[in-house]
Amino acid sequence: SAALDVELSDDSFPPEDFGIVSGMLNVKWDRIAPASNVSHTVVLRPLKAGYFNFTSATITYLAQEGGQVV
Repeated sequence: SAALDVELSDDSFPPEDFGIVSGMLNVKWDRIAPASNVSHTVVLRPLKAGYFNFTSATITYLAQEGGQVV
């Protein structure tokens, strides 16, 4: 079945350290059909030199209408 109310959130790039050149760090899709995919790109510019620890983005979705968030 389709993934519903899909939300991608990436909070690993502090705005004081990185500027967004293009794209968004938080996006939503109403529905992603079975056996399909979506692509999302964000381009960032570091605002200062240094070492950074990046983490993965978080994805949440509903596996069925009215179902539990996964």
